[in-house]
Amino acid sequence: LEQNPEDIGAHLSLAEINRRIGRYEEEVRFMTRAVALAAETGDPLLRHYAVALGQAQVRAAEGRVEADALETFAFVRGLYPEDPVSRHFEALAVAQGGDPAGALALWRELLSEGPSRAYWKDMVRKEMSAARRQMQK
Repeated sequence: LEQNPEDIGAHLSLAEINRRIGRYEEEVRFMTRAVALAAETGDPLLRHYAVALGQAQVRAAEGRVEADALETFAFVRGLYPEDPVSRHFEALAVAQGGDPAGALALWRELLSEGPSRAYWKDMVRKEMSAARRQMQK
């Protein structure tokens, strides 16, 4: 980065390294810069970088979907309204906000879309189970 501070790949690599060692605030910092650079250059992978940033923000908040992550996921939805990962985390924010029934409705709708073996569906099902347990308490 000293030689080329606008190298998206370097920012992504450093974000990944920090994720692997549990330094999520640093991961967020590098992903934020990668997303900004991708937006400036019209990078076709901008949406994917932004989704990764939102996930990093959730990790940095110890699993909570806070305002910064919601803003990132809203940005992603502006690029691609059907983005399933963003929709999942928006539903998780609803559950974390005290409305597990509302979140379940959003997740059910999400599960009805896309291929049955989509990678994100297991993540959705896991959170649905947690929301059901929350409702039973």
